[in-house]
Amino acid sequence: MSFSRESGPSAEEMGINPDEMQVEPSSDMSENNTAPDHVNNQDQEIIADLVYANPEGYSNEQVAEVAIKDSEYAPCLVGELAKRRDHEQVLGVLNHYKDGPIFEHCVGKVEAQLSGGEDQDSFLLQLSESMRQAEGDAKPEGISDYTSEMAKRPERAARSLDNYLRLLGIDDDRVRDTLDKKSLLLVGGGTAPLKQGLTDRRIDCQLTNIDPMLTGNHEGNSDRPIAEDFYKVDADRLDQFDEVWAVNNSLPTYAFNPDQVRAFYQKSLGLVSENGNLKIMPVAGFKDSLTPAMRLNRVPTNNESLRCLESIKGRPDLFEIEEMESPPDKVAFGRKSTMKGVNIKVIGSQEQVRAFLREL
Repeated sequence: MSFSRESGPSAEEMGINPDEMQVEPSSDMSENNTAPDHVNNQDQEIIADLVYANPEGYSNEQVAEVAIKDSEYAPCLVGELAKRRDHEQVLGVLNHYKDGPIFEHCVGKVEAQLSGGEDQDSFLLQLSESMRQAEGDAKPEGISDYTSEMAKRPERAARSLDNYLRLLGIDDDRVRDTLDKKSLLLVGGGTAPLKQGLTDRRIDCQLTNIDPMLTGNHEGNSDRPIAEDFYKVDADRLDQFDEVWAVNNSLPTYAFNPDQVRAFYQKSLGLVSENGNLKIMPVAGFKDSLTPAMRLNRVPTNNESLRCLESIKGRPDLFEIEEMESPPDKVAFGRKSTMKGVNIKVIGSQEQVRAFLREL
């Protein structure tokens, strides 16, 4: 992952005397005489040796000290600490930068160092949970973070029917067959005015929208608005649906951890009627995060979604899978971005499906 280097605050700005910026060496290093007694951030020869030539010659504490004192080297050095699997020192560096742009570069380096390792997911989840506890987050699910963030982005929360259809690849010739005389559940549909879009197209569709940010002002946007967290809605209060849509800025994109991803699949598929469909866009590649702790668990959260999908694919007697790709959207520097999605058709009986979901 490439990143631009950014200069951090000077030693004077941090209230530190550069001449006193010392880190005591570990006992092993003192005996082997493989590193100086302290690391002076003003000594560029020492810094070049620590960062580029001989990082293994310095203790974890020394590496972390330099990473915290100079943001220019933080991504590189926190990656070195991740390579050594030093949870405490990695967490210390990440906590130091969590409120600034350098944090994303640091997380990227940590992910790159852990990539492919058997402990990748567990290490990242441990970091995420430690940071969440340090933030004093009393709500692990972070639903208040979600609602406040979506309130800042009304254009995302109020997606039109045409936008949904475009993202899901449903052209005009298929809209009526898909939705007319059917029931549709939006998972995390925000304030989307889909009912008006359906009426304009003269489509008779019973629409339910579950989203915690709904208020009385949004009652006309669906037949049944439910202003609750999807995970906390009692499934017994709901009918089964011909179509269940979970589209960008929804779940599992904003699941806060792998457990929530698994719970999403279990609950949403359990609400699909026989021969009905669950449409998810995207099914992986989640990058958005609402808190630093959430950013740290994006990789294991993605992996859990892919694991669930593979388990579902392994039961062709219960489900038919169709992979989808959204139309490209322009992003920075003229590049185009697409999302990978999936349509899961339920073909097994409800008893069979529910038995499978309990073991997912």
